[in-house]
Amino acid sequence: MMDANITLMLREATTAEGQLHSPHYLKTVTELGDGSKVYAIRDICSTKGVKLLPSGAQVNSSIYQRLLHHKLAPKLDDCLETEEGVNNHTLVEEANSLIDSDDSLLRMRNEMADENMLFDILTKIPLKPGLAFKLTVMRAKREELFKRSLYVTLVAIYIGVQSRLNEQQLVKLATAALLHDIGLLHVEPKMLELSYRMTKEERQHLYAHPITAWMILQEEPEYANEVAEAVLHHHERLDGSGYPQGLAGEVISQYGQIIAMAEVVASHFGKDDTHHQLMRLETILKLNSRRYGRNLIGHLKVFYAGNVTHPQITEEDKQLVRQSLNVFADVLKSWESMRERFAANNLGTFINERMQALKIEALDAGLNPYALENNLQNATDSEASAELNILLDEIIWQIKGIFQESRRRWPKIDQGTSSLAAEDVPAWISTVENRMSQAY
Repeated sequence: MMDANITLMLREATTAEGQLHSPHYLKTVTELGDGSKVYAIRDICSTKGVKLLPSGAQVNSSIYQRLLHHKLAPKLDDCLETEEGVNNHTLVEEANSLIDSDDSLLRMRNEMADENMLFDILTKIPLKPGLAFKLTVMRAKREELFKRSLYVTLVAIYIGVQSRLNEQQLVKLATAALLHDIGLLHVEPKMLELSYRMTKEERQHLYAHPITAWMILQEEPEYANEVAEAVLHHHERLDGSGYPQGLAGEVISQYGQIIAMAEVVASHFGKDDTHHQLMRLETILKLNSRRYGRNLIGHLKVFYAGNVTHPQITEEDKQLVRQSLNVFADVLKSWESMRERFAANNLGTFINERMQALKIEALDAGLNPYALENNLQNATDSEASAELNILLDEIIWQIKGIFQESRRRWPKIDQGTSSLAAEDVPAWISTVENRMSQAY
């Protein structure tokens, strides 16, 4: 398994290296100049010494082709400035606006002994000019990504305070949280649209973005190693189910664990049905305690305790719950009938580990997959029915995630290559996927 992880990391590091020099970020930067004043503060040259743009020149989409086929030195971000760029003062202003528009963040701030702590930490984040420019590009061209990064930063600071981090540690944590998704600026924008269906090859770019961000920070020695490490780790999970390295337990940095937890919170807010999102967050945290850690989850009650309302459940909803229960039970039964045969190879062992963990998590969350009627009988009121519905949605999503991760680690899984695994493992995955596609 370790050799497979090393191979995987090398492949995704190659993808990340390609992202750094991909045209997507260059196109975004030059297009920014079409609506704002972006100008060179030093000569922009190729690594071969060819001057491509003189200091003082304005940057817009008309120079995209001129820069496209060159590696630049210094880096593009270090050569450019724009009016009204992101700085510590604007971060505080943006954070204030975000808090005022979000009841959960407002409640979080009011829970803090020092309500100004959030802003004090933001003012201390070290913003090197090149990274400040990158954040400016994010705010102007990928506004939702910028707002979510700031949301994650605020929640991470709160969790850090609750975890008794000192001020120096909080600044490092906040810096990593603010920069954790800068790698996504180098991914083709259409891939990040909610409606876009990624191919298996395109998904590799998503998996590589923490490495891309880490590589960017490696070129900024002023930032502490803990900052780059946290950025690299923010998609790792305590149970080993994350990426890009598949790390587990305390090998994952503390800051990386906190940012991962803050991302879960941020992903459930800024949406219309706030009460439903609060309930969804609470239910999902119950199912994922082994992934994120009970100690961190315990700090998040401020986001949902006493604030959850439960929608009325219709007969159609109840039918969907029954359908999802049957799908989950069928998947578990088919897996348990095959688990001994799966244990003969690495892919099968991986499936066994993940399915066993999911079964335990479901039981911990109060869902017994072996007693379907009991689950339905217990879900007689709106609260219980709504929680069961959300829980099952998350379980089905996690099963799909297990298969995605299988394809990430074993890219030839769909080719039926016997050297990868016994043929019954890919066949089982295909059967389960067909069962789920028929149900949903």
